[in-house]
Amino acid sequence: KVRRTIADNLRDRSQEAIAEKPPEIMDVNQQTVEAKMREYGVHVLLHGHTHLDTLHWLKGPQGMVPVVGVPSASQSPGADKPAARYNLFEIEGEPGAWSLTQRERGLHDTLSGIGWVRERDLLNDGRAVDARPRSDARPAQEPVEAIVED
Repeated sequence: KVRRTIADNLRDRSQEAIAEKPPEIMDVNQQTVEAKMREYGVHVLLHGHTHLDTLHWLKGPQGMVPVVGVPSASQSPGADKPAARYNLFEIEGEPGAWSLTQRERGLHDTLSGIGWVRERDLLNDGRAVDARPRSDARPAQEPVEAIVED
């Protein structure tokens, strides 16, 4: 009950802060994002804009670029968005030959406390595969709809 109240208060404060910001800094233009990704050689893009657990792929200059949406760190379980989570990323290698492991931890609807949600490798060929599955982890899922731009 206390944790839910704290999360609700944090979410309300966040939404109030967003409402005070000018719309031009809150909107994302896909063409601009893709141009900047190419300009700076981006190999992974993380965002929390929607507070949803999402994975999409965009074509980058040296392979597919994972676009990872992360849930809110303050969301209560049982709400309309995923319960609070955080991600740990391990990035190794060099441009064109990198590896990226995503380890996701967070609150569960059925378990008490924080546990493993999943661990997966995001590959530059546009695949997400289980990496060392854990007993309390849900399996990695491919995105429902992958975005591929030429």
